[in-house]
Amino acid sequence: KRSFESKCVNNNITIKDNLIKLPKLKWVKAKVTQNINGRILNATVSKTPTSKYFVSMCCEVDIKQLEESNKYIGIDLGLKDFAICSNGSIFNNPKWLRKANYRLKLEQRRLSKMKKFSNNWNKQRIKVAKI
Repeated sequence: KRSFESKCVNNNITIKDNLIKLPKLKWVKAKVTQNINGRILNATVSKTPTSKYFVSMCCEVDIKQLEESNKYIGIDLGLKDFAICSNGSIFNNPKWLRKANYRLKLEQRRLSKMKKFSNNWNKQRIKVAKI
């Protein structure tokens, strides 16, 4: 209910510039983020709760084996600092989670007070999904 996922298994899937050809839908405008090298096996069209559509493609590609190296590094994950590496580099801990949880709590509270399936409820539901 309220979820959308469709799988296309066909040899009829092609990509040209900013267009994707899918069976039954023909050519669809898309924002292509990666070049696809190899044969496309299938495509899955999915819809997020924020009403955005995504196409993920499974491809058959020949992969070159990487060269072996003797370089190693140790990583220590912590609370004060996000990560400390054995070579001395330190990554700071992002503290955005507490603020995001507070915002989510407020928006969910607003959503719970609205009449279900109304237009305002639907707009608020999308706000909560984005958070």
